[in-house]
Amino acid sequence: MSSRNRKGKRQRRKWLVIELACAVAFLVLAGMLITRLTRQNHRSAEERAAQEALTRIQTEQTIAPTTAPSEAPPQQMFAYAQELLQTNGDLVGMVGFDDMALYVCQGEDNTFYASHRFDGSEDPAGMIYMDCRCSAWPLGQNTILYGHNMRDGSRFGKLNRMTEAEYLVEHPCVRYASLYEIRDYRPIAVFYANVDPTAADYFDFAVTDFPDETSFTAYVQEAKRRSVVNLPSTAQYGDNLLTLATCSEEGVGGRLVIVCVPAE
Repeated sequence: MSSRNRKGKRQRRKWLVIELACAVAFLVLAGMLITRLTRQNHRSAEERAAQEALTRIQTEQTIAPTTAPSEAPPQQMFAYAQELLQTNGDLVGMVGFDDMALYVCQGEDNTFYASHRFDGSEDPAGMIYMDCRCSAWPLGQNTILYGHNMRDGSRFGKLNRMTEAEYLVEHPCVRYASLYEIRDYRPIAVFYANVDPTAADYFDFAVTDFPDETSFTAYVQEAKRRSVVNLPSTAQYGDNLLTLATCSEEGVGGRLVIVCVPAE
């Protein structure tokens, strides 16, 4: 075999390898894109279902309002909540914005729902979940909800818009529906904090219970001092706080936090 033929075969093998590598890379990228789009579609469908569920529960409360006692759950749970519990027994409520609602679950720890959807399937975007230390009902002194800050605006990617004063003027309330009642909450502080105790901007916002009025007042004052939006409302000792938290790009360990109080 001539050297020219051998060289030609080597060239053909080289291009075949390159073509195969390109084909594999294309298939991998295509698979990743399909997986990403599928997950986004699943999240969108879940959020639409949560919006419908919240609307139905609001209708239930309008038809037959339930006054929830302060120390024990009422006998009557929302009928639609009972249906949802058959799908996921970890459901504890729903958090609603003007244009979207999200299921809220509570696990035995704060890790499972950071990577799983309401139907139990895996998803890096997870879902909204209540701090495992919080009381799902009756609500405690500070009900803390976590969710990922997704760039497509799903999950708690919605919280980014709450850093703008204009948005809060037009959309002043967040709605939280437990399995027994619905409440509107008004933000009193929107701030960034670091969860690393060694960081200069560290703040332990994830406090679920306050031993006394002094500790409660100190927490609220620090939250308002850090707020990037000037909000006139504040909290009084005895208010049940609702705190929404998500990751932020404000450094490693950064969090975007919104502290709310029941609207009057």
